Amino acid sequence: MTPTPKFQEEYSAKLPALALLCNLGWEFTSPEHALAARAGQSDEVVLRDVLREQLGPAMNRYWPR
Repeated sequence: MTPTPKFQEEYSAKLPALALLCNLGWEFTSPEHALAARAGQSDEVVLRDVLREQLGPAMNRYWPR
């Protein structure tokens, strides 16, 4: 007997997209960690501390000291 395929969005779209992004070098952040990084504000899209951490070295290369 072959297993019944799962057609829910979770299996057909979300999980393959998550796997692809992780293979491209993105890091998965759990919903709990993301909400904590947003200081509990679910309408905040940008994780500001992560953005500062990632852009900091790049910004320092282009600005004179």
